[in-house]
Amino acid sequence: MKRRLNHPVWTHLPAAALWVGFVVWFLLRIGDWPESIPLQINFAGEPTTWGSPWIAFGLVTLLGLFFITLTALLDDLWARQETRKRFNFLSLLDELILALLVTIQAAFLQTAADGAAVYRVPVVWFVAGVGGAVLLGVPLPESSPLYDYEYALKYGSRSVPRGVPALSG
Repeated sequence: MKRRLNHPVWTHLPAAALWVGFVVWFLLRIGDWPESIPLQINFAGEPTTWGSPWIAFGLVTLLGLFFITLTALLDDLWARQETRKRFNFLSLLDELILALLVTIQAAFLQTAADGAAVYRVPVVWFVAGVGGAVLLGVPLPESSPLYDYEYALKYGSRSVPRGVPALSG
């Protein structure tokens, strides 16, 4: 029997939208990026490691996809063992991590394009990116249905809500 995800994937839309937004933003501004950008900075905001903007783009896109996939799988595991409706804080992992990755990398890329010597993430970007993504992600897990997975596996249906009486026989 092929095992499918039973948890609704649409609860990860804020993280996916943030990921797609970063990819589009990066590709639209490809001509603005310098040949070398900071990949690592010290606590004073001075670059310690330099590299291609494509390295930064690859890290954000690959790690973003990894965390969206990981969180979708963790949400499914959570939903399968759930016996009553509770808030799953792990469902916000992809929004939090992607918002951090995108905000920090976008600030570094923008600072590199502006030619500044000290790299900082503006507080407004940080609050808007991280806070916005997490706030958008909070109501989505709560709106997902509670399924009776034992019933669904026994009778072959994926959409049987908990509380439906089991069929006799």
